Amino acid sequence: MDVKNIESILKEMDQYLLNNPEDIEALKLAGSAYLKMELYDKAFNYFQNAYQLTPKGDFIILLGLVESGLMSQSTNFPEDIEVLINQALAIEPYNPEALWYGGLIAMSKGDTKIAIDRLTQLSDNKDISIEMQESINTQLQQLKLMEQAFDE
Repeated sequence: MDVKNIESILKEMDQYLLNNPEDIEALKLAGSAYLKMELYDKAFNYFQNAYQLTPKGDFIILLGLVESGLMSQSTNFPEDIEVLINQALAIEPYNPEALWYGGLIAMSKGDTKIAIDRLTQLSDNKDISIEMQESINTQLQQLKLMEQAFDE
């Protein structure tokens, strides 16, 4: 399927959602599609609308909201981003994407222990590329050094 076909389908989806703004499955589908197309602002808007209809309960919505919000550098999260990723991890505690974003969020908040815990769960995951594992292990080493420096 080429880009023109995908764009045409997304335009139809946008029109459908104008007339059916509470169709949660369509909101999730549109958010996921825009996320894959790297149109993060649009994805964020759809996931935010879906979240307002189903707060705290849907993993795809929670993770999509976190990912698209981070990628679009949004400051308009409906709740603290840490709350959102924790809700996602409560639903799927071993999901690699949720652990990755959870680790990044913990690092940004200065919570080294949680960042180490989440990234450690990813370091030996066979579903993650070797390059990504190496990057994760490098970050883990740096975090552990930081933790040791603060403990001294």
